[in-house]
Amino acid sequence: MTAYLARVRAAFAAALTRDWWAEVAEASIRQAQHIAIPFLLVVISTGRVDLALATGLLLQLAGGEIVVITRRLAALTVPDTSDLVTRVIARGLAAFAGAIAGYVLTVPIAGVLSLEWPTILVSAIGSTVLALVHGGLDPAATDVIAGDDVILGEHRDG
Repeated sequence: MTAYLARVRAAFAAALTRDWWAEVAEASIRQAQHIAIPFLLVVISTGRVDLALATGLLLQLAGGEIVVITRRLAALTVPDTSDLVTRVIARGLAAFAGAIAGYVLTVPIAGVLSLEWPTILVSAIGSTVLALVHGGLDPAATDVIAGDDVILGEHRDG
């Protein structure tokens, strides 16, 4: 527990650095892409466009941003020493959580069960798949930097 608390203290201290903000900016852009693209595909497939959907997308993006910042401040990120597969899977889970959080933010607590969960899950799964593909094809800068020492769980020679 004390090791985790030390990580949280370090995470809050890092929030005062330019590198932390650069990482949050990159993560925010990636998270927004992972949430918005599947959401827009669901909207296109239903043919329904209205203010409620626009509000839903904005709330989803806000939920994604909450996940991005909370993960960092709560020290819930995967260590840079983890292999690329682990880091990409963590990003996929973050995209899923952000997509779900955005939908849940749109309603009062009592209304969560009345949400269109099949549509929400399709969008959230789409966000996850997109995050996994994006992370595999174009890893985040922090993954590339961490990958100087570790690639897919194996140390580089030399």
